[in-house]
Amino acid sequence: MFGVHRSSYRYWKNRPEKPDGRRAVLRSQVLELHGISHGSAGARSIATMATRRGYQMGRWLAGRLMKELGLVSCQQPTHRYKTWWS
Repeated sequence: MFGVHRSSYRYWKNRPEKPDGRRAVLRSQVLELHGISHGSAGARSIATMATRRGYQMGRWLAGRLMKELGLVSCQQPTHRYKTWWS
């Protein structure tokens, strides 16, 4: 379809992942920052905190790293007040 042989594609797809030192450092930072925030920081907050510490990270990368580590933000939902007209 794209001019690539099926066997070449499968070889490329099944290649072992290279260990990435930068990603490992960022992963440890995400884990540390999530712990500091007591689990309340989301991807945007973690990206901002990491950038302030000197690690270049966007919110999308922070979100992917959180997903890899199995971290989820545990923000409390806002309280919705009931009024007589609603």
